[in-house]
Amino acid sequence: MSPGNYDPLNLAPIDCMKTCGHWNQKYARLTESRYCFCSNTLEGDLVGDNECTGTCSGSAADKCGAFGYISAYLSVRPIRGLTLDLINNLVTTGSAVNLQPRISSGPSDYSTQTDFGEGLPGAGLSPVNETQKPHGYVMPGIYMITTYAFDGADNTNVSS
Repeated sequence: MSPGNYDPLNLAPIDCMKTCGHWNQKYARLTESRYCFCSNTLEGDLVGDNECTGTCSGSAADKCGAFGYISAYLSVRPIRGLTLDLINNLVTTGSAVNLQPRISSGPSDYSTQTDFGEGLPGAGLSPVNETQKPHGYVMPGIYMITTYAFDGADNTNVSS
């Protein structure tokens, strides 16, 4: 299927991969340097990369098939439905806040960062993938906790 929503004069594999992932298709297939197609299966005979001589219209470093040949990539599913579960709802000053980020669909390998809402110098985002580590607050108060989820294709989702 042709997914639409891409510029054939400025096409890179990541654009096709994201678009096909949005449509929940497994493969992003590029041909003739500028056309994107999506599918859940790969048909035809597999050949070596040397047959795909067309450089992508939006990325000269990447191959985008050739006339009669298709470059195939795994699509990238966007992160959807990011939620942040608070394991302990009432937290006293100095005790640990335990958070569990979850997504309803998307890639299995994603990373998270959390802003614990303290507004203190140096207390911005947590290191990547340390959202699940307990965090203690120094001052009593009500805090807005925001978690960001990232995948390998620059897709981001936010939950507060």
